Amino acid sequence: MKIGAFHVDWGDPPIRITAEDIHVANADWGTRPEMFAARRLELEVRPWPLLRMRYVVPRLALDGPNLLLEKSKDGKGNWSFGAAKAATPQKTHPSSPTSTDWR
Repeated sequence: MKIGAFHVDWGDPPIRITAEDIHVANADWGTRPEMFAARRLELEVRPWPLLRMRYVVPRLALDGPNLLLEKSKDGKGNWSFGAAKAATPQKTHPSSPTSTDWR
């Protein structure tokens, strides 16, 4: 996944998330390199239902969307991402800082 610009507006509810130049890679067996692309995405989410694990999305707007849904020869959909793999811990270089200064 590649996103050119990303912004979250935490103002008065709902929360507004804006992303630009979005690209999502397709499965390696797919017919095209990208499964999804859009020039811009705007998403509004109501925060209070999130506390009850409910997603209320009053607005979803896409500019220039391009979505490709396809199945492999064995019937697997390119929208089935599966479980995420655990990240491999990165070794730090001796001269790399081990803490972050949040000033």
